[in-house]
Amino acid sequence: MEERQATRWPSLSALPAGLLLCACLIVPALLVVFISFFKSSFAGIVWVPTLGNYRHLLTTSTDASLLGKSIWIGIEVTAIVLLLGYPMAYWVASRQSRHRHFYLLLILVPYWISYLIRTYAWYPILGTNGVLNSILLWLGILSAPSERFLFTQFSVVLGLIYVWFPFAVIPIYLALDRIDRSLLEASADLGAGRVETFWRVIFPLSASGTVGGGMLVFILTAGSYVTPKLLGGPSGLMFGEMIADQFGATFNWSYGACLAVAFTAIIAVVLLVVGRRIGLKEVFFGGEA
Repeated sequence: MEERQATRWPSLSALPAGLLLCACLIVPALLVVFISFFKSSFAGIVWVPTLGNYRHLLTTSTDASLLGKSIWIGIEVTAIVLLLGYPMAYWVASRQSRHRHFYLLLILVPYWISYLIRTYAWYPILGTNGVLNSILLWLGILSAPSERFLFTQFSVVLGLIYVWFPFAVIPIYLALDRIDRSLLEASADLGAGRVETFWRVIFPLSASGTVGGGMLVFILTAGSYVTPKLLGGPSGLMFGEMIADQFGATFNWSYGACLAVAFTAIIAVVLLVVGRRIGLKEVFFGGEA
């Protein structure tokens, strides 16, 4: 009797969290899927089932190309962030334990400032009279200020790299920090050099953190809205802005829901593909070293 009561209480204690999850996540998600199969008008939703929204998405080259562009930018930003973040995480993990937290703090300190302020800070850096143009003019690389640094895809990619950088560094650092140092000593005892030890021991054992950080950066980048809106201009338009415009400016909620469902489906496919190579549990929670 006592064992039955003990197993029953955990289920009851999880009920409020389950109801909150259902109310704040599952129900809204199902509602978005539901209204994507209807049309919108200035009067609201037209409750006549249709596949027109998905047909329009597949047949309209502009919308499909924008989705492909956002996915490509997500891949591009993820690759650059991992190339920059892995050496940084490796360097921090190789420091003495009493210094690691200080270096991690230095990485995270800028993110104590408002997201909008950090995004607007690129204006005086990339603008025509900004720091970057001034340096290039002083070096003689440019003869006149360039307008290609701000309100372009370049500024969007640069801003996204800066914004999501810690989301790759921290998971990689945690994966590196979990590696048993005796494995490195064993590799050295077997005659492996530092480079061989890295490629055969350290890098494979840190793969879960690398893939996990990369997936986080990719998902956040592909669905970004604020950074492309502020730094991109017309040429930096991304899929997240298009979804937001459907719910705001054009008041086409059903098509906006269709775009959101399509984007979520693509992200789910990416997760499933990654999960076939490395278990999702290992990616996001790490495996035992």
